[in-house]
Amino acid sequence: MVSSLPLDSTKSLQPKLAVAQSYREKLDYDRAHHSMNCSGLKVAVIGGGVAGLAAALAFARRDAQVTVYERSQALKALGAGLQLSLNGQIVLRALGVDGNLVTFCSSGTQIVDGQAGREIARIPGSRSGLTWYVHRADLISSLFDASVAAGVSVHCNQEILPSAKSSRDLDADLIVAADGEHSKWRDSVEEPIAATFSGQVIWRALASHEGVANPLEPATLTLGSGWHTVTYPLRDGKLMNIVAVEERKNWRDGCWQQLGEVAEFRQKFAQAKGIAAKLIASAEEVHVWALHLRGVASRWSLNRTVLVGDAAHPMLPFVAQGACMALEDAWILADAVAQARTPKEGLREFEERRRSRVTRVCNLSRRNGRLFHLPRPWSWGLAAALRTSQHMIAQQLEWVYRYDATQTAPKYR
Repeated sequence: MVSSLPLDSTKSLQPKLAVAQSYREKLDYDRAHHSMNCSGLKVAVIGGGVAGLAAALAFARRDAQVTVYERSQALKALGAGLQLSLNGQIVLRALGVDGNLVTFCSSGTQIVDGQAGREIARIPGSRSGLTWYVHRADLISSLFDASVAAGVSVHCNQEILPSAKSSRDLDADLIVAADGEHSKWRDSVEEPIAATFSGQVIWRALASHEGVANPLEPATLTLGSGWHTVTYPLRDGKLMNIVAVEERKNWRDGCWQQLGEVAEFRQKFAQAKGIAAKLIASAEEVHVWALHLRGVASRWSLNRTVLVGDAAHPMLPFVAQGACMALEDAWILADAVAQARTPKEGLREFEERRRSRVTRVCNLSRRNGRLFHLPRPWSWGLAAALRTSQHMIAQQLEWVYRYDATQTAPKYR
């Protein structure tokens, strides 16, 4: 586990995080007095990623009997870094997983012209609180440790398919499908819809770094014609996370993610200037993903099965909300089921509370993906707009970050 950035150094987070802590205390009280809990409910969670482990922990906190089934031989964290804004932090605090995750916080986003290497604009961070930079493996580890401590049973190397006999024989009242954007369980809940290639490929890498002195570091968004990169520090600044996206006409490989060639990675982003160029040159290993489009599911639950996270609403990574949406899903699903008269009624309530918000966030991410790759001369217009509306952009995004999933009727949707 990495060392913690003291929470008193991020005072603007305190009011919302304090609410989450008080909700956690209320949850403990309600459990002790047999109200608002899921005592006796047997829950099977398919998938041991952020969505799956968070859902498992949320149900375990409400006294459900929870088992997680992960198809890999061990829990692993594909990718590298992720950003957790206040809306995700609130859920982690309410679940009892928080401060030990973070060493660096974002003070905003520095936007750089990738072909000139100079700063275009600097978008301030959220007024409601700082965004955390977290290594995905650290978040998975924290959720796993908390889940096991809460009584969750985790079984690796077990792929449970919706059509297999094993799924019919699952000893569970509720099946939570958290098997990601290429979910096989989604096809058992709604009519199958094939994912289509988005025309974008994402490269992810970590680069060694000498360390960043300032614990409040802006993320750097470098924009090019048909490409962009996002970089920020992880783990005491000893690592830098690199996310690089390029446009392609097709993706012919049958595998949606694979180990990439470092030489090809450097060649693809040879136009990059500034910090992005230095980090790309120092990367020693890279993975590449094909980004696919598959809209928000038309139905999220059927009988005893419910979709969460990317299984319900696959999200492009251009608003840095994939993990946060998964955390929100997990809390609200368990809360809706705990308060409902029947699990089926709770599943309907869960979808009603989530559909509008996640659809709006998904649409925002798609729009950003288009804007980030504008060719010249249109990119010059974007740069001018960013320079003149930096603070306005930050204010317009408050609805994303200030959402509090621990409240029954959050103010910001």
